[in-house]
Amino acid sequence: MSKNIATSTSGLISRMNANSKNEFKNYDAWIKDLLMSHISVPKECLDIGCGVGKQTILIHDLYPFSNITSVDKSQKSLDTISDLFPSARINLIRSDIDDFQNYCTKNYNLIISSYAFYYSKNMVDLLIKYSKYLEKDGMVLLLGYSKRSNLEIINVINQSNTKKIPFYKDFLSLEELDLLKEHFLIDVSYFDNKIGFNGLSDFQQWFETSELLSKSENSNQVLRDISEFIQKNGAFLVTKETLSIVLKK
Repeated sequence: MSKNIATSTSGLISRMNANSKNEFKNYDAWIKDLLMSHISVPKECLDIGCGVGKQTILIHDLYPFSNITSVDKSQKSLDTISDLFPSARINLIRSDIDDFQNYCTKNYNLIISSYAFYYSKNMVDLLIKYSKYLEKDGMVLLLGYSKRSNLEIINVINQSNTKKIPFYKDFLSLEELDLLKEHFLIDVSYFDNKIGFNGLSDFQQWFETSELLSKSENSNQVLRDISEFIQKNGAFLVTKETLSIVLKK
């Protein structure tokens, strides 16, 4: 299996489908509520690290008169959006997230990034640059890992690993947020969700496209442990807590 399966287009689609199928709460509905409670109808939107377009399509349908610039470094992912959801209101740009000059060519009312912004080499510096391209009534919405993400599966992996893997951290730290206070008003919240796996096959589909697979020294043992847990308890639950950061001028 490719070492890059977690960030590949096929891996992203597979994991996204597994998440949607097994999640307790609706992630997309929560994002819609966030957007509608923080911003009026945005004219120009920017989706950073858009992947195969889950948030791009959500914004496209939620705001039928908005234009969306969707950025990703994977041409295959962009082609997937173009093939499955062609629209004159969606502008697709292939770019690394840090090469902001490739896509910040106009001002935006909404800049969103879901589980992608932490790939930037310097998130604080990039956000300060974004502030110059954000309309005065606009907002930046960042979504990503929190310190409670995937707690249960990390515990299982560490049972068989000789080298213990660390737990997740909030993708933006308090210290980094402090550096942004000069440029933005900041609102931080958490979306507490769970993914429930009632059978080993569903868990395996998710696990084999997760970055955690490469950190497991004995993936077969992990699958055996999960299988045994499901047989005894009926399901294996994984915490999918999302950190939400809203930035406004």
